[in-house]
Amino acid sequence: MPYPDTVQISINGQTAGPFSADVVRSMLGTGSISPTDYAWAEGMPEWVTVEAYLQDAPVSPAATATAAAETYVERAPAGGVTFPGLILDALAYPFRGDGLLILILGTLLFTVLNFLGSFSIYLTIAGWGYLLLMLQEVVHGTASGEKTVPNWPDFDGFGELLGKWFQFFATLAVCFGPGAFLAGRGGSQEDATMFFGGVGLMLLGFVYCPMALLSVAMYDSLGGLNPVLVVKSIFAIPGHYLLTLVVLGIVVVIQIVTTSLSQIVPYAGHLLDELDALWSAVFVARVLGCLYKVNERRLNWF
Repeated sequence: MPYPDTVQISINGQTAGPFSADVVRSMLGTGSISPTDYAWAEGMPEWVTVEAYLQDAPVSPAATATAAAETYVERAPAGGVTFPGLILDALAYPFRGDGLLILILGTLLFTVLNFLGSFSIYLTIAGWGYLLLMLQEVVHGTASGEKTVPNWPDFDGFGELLGKWFQFFATLAVCFGPGAFLAGRGGSQEDATMFFGGVGLMLLGFVYCPMALLSVAMYDSLGGLNPVLVVKSIFAIPGHYLLTLVVLGIVVVIQIVTTSLSQIVPYAGHLLDELDALWSAVFVARVLGCLYKVNERRLNWF
C-alpha cells in the first residue's frame, strides 16, 4: 500500500512539516534533507527513512508553485528556522555577550600592532593566535547551540597561540598558495595562460576555503584539509554551501572597501577597517558554525 501524500520529517531529532511528497523529493534533491532522515504521517505504523518513503509515495503530475516555493528555502533542524534566517541573525551575533568589548579592544590592539610593524612579530602572532582561538570557540559554540559570543578563552602559553596561527595560515596557503604562485609567475613572465590559470586556481581555492576552515576548526587539526573530506562535504550540502559562498563574497567586498578607505582617511579609516575586519571574522565564524549545526547529520564528521 502506498504511503500518504503528506508526511512530517524528523531532522536532527526535530520534527518539521508536514510536507507533500513532491516537496520531500525536491528537498532531498537540493540537500535540505538526507535520505536517512525519517518520515511519518498519521496512519503509518512507524517512522521510515525518507528514501523508503519516497519509493512508495504518490507522484503528482507536476509540482505546484507552492511546492517549489517551499523547496526553495532549505530548512534548519530547529523549529522551522531556516539557514538564511540564521545568517541574518549572525549579523548581530558579534555584539552579544562579550562581543562588543572584544570588538572594541581588538580594534585598538590590532591597530597598535599594525603601526608597530616588524617590531611586534611575537605580539602579532600572539594577537592573531588568540583571535583565532576565540573564533574556533565561536564555531564550536555555535555548533553546540550557544546563542552568544563565548567568554574569553583560556590558553596554554605562546605555543598554543602559535599553533592556531599556523593552522590558519597553513589553511590559506593550501587554498590560495598554488593559484597565487602561478598567477605571480605568469604576470612576471607575461605568460597569459599561466596567469589566468593561477586566477582560476585561486577561484577554486575560494570555493574550497570555507569548508576547509570549518573542517580544521571542528577537528582542530590540519587533517581537516583532506581533499576527500572537504570536497565530499561540499557536495553533501550544495545549496547551503553556495549561499555561504555568496555571503562570504559580500564580506570580502566590504572588507576591500573599508581597506581602501583606510588609505584615504589614515586614522579614522584605519580604525574602521580593523573594526570591520574583526566583526567580519566573528560573523564568518558564526556562519560556518551554523552551516555545521544545520547540516551535522549530512556531513557526518564525528
